[in-house]
Amino acid sequence: RFQREADARAAAQLQTEVARLRDIESHKIRAEEHARARREIDKVVSEQQEWHAKQLARLKAQDIASAEAQRRREKDFETASYEHRQRMLTEQEALRQREKALMSEAEAQRREVAAELERLQQERTLAQQQLANAERAREVSWAQEQDELVRQRRDQQQLHQQQLHQLARDQSMLREGR
Repeated sequence: RFQREADARAAAQLQTEVARLRDIESHKIRAEEHARARREIDKVVSEQQEWHAKQLARLKAQDIASAEAQRRREKDFETASYEHRQRMLTEQEALRQREKALMSEAEAQRREVAAELERLQQERTLAQQQLANAERAREVSWAQEQDELVRQRRDQQQLHQQQLHQLARDQSMLREGR
């Protein structure tokens, strides 16, 4: 009887020790799995952050290139407008000089001079209209380019916001998947 009690105590102690060792081993396995899962989550978050940084850099480069292209277009247009105005001014000055020469001709040629003056004034009016039309065209073009820039910036901001929302959703899904 004493032997059975001792064997029962020993068996109980053995089972307690086995259960303790199993519990320790189970905790160790769970800790390793948790650490592995944490490393994977950190890796995915790092990859997402790197992707996001690249996207931001790409969008910034596009903004810079777009702004530079706009500045070049505006400069080219202003140069062309300036050259056109200079040509018009030169033509107007030539017309004024010609008008003076015609005025100084003899009275006998007065009728011919009057007809020529009328023609010169029409050309002058046409030149002024062309200058005004060119100026209006430049203003319209500039306004359209500004509208296009605003639209592009708004589209890029919307895309950026969508990407940020997607990143937030991905991170949320990663957190929920833990």
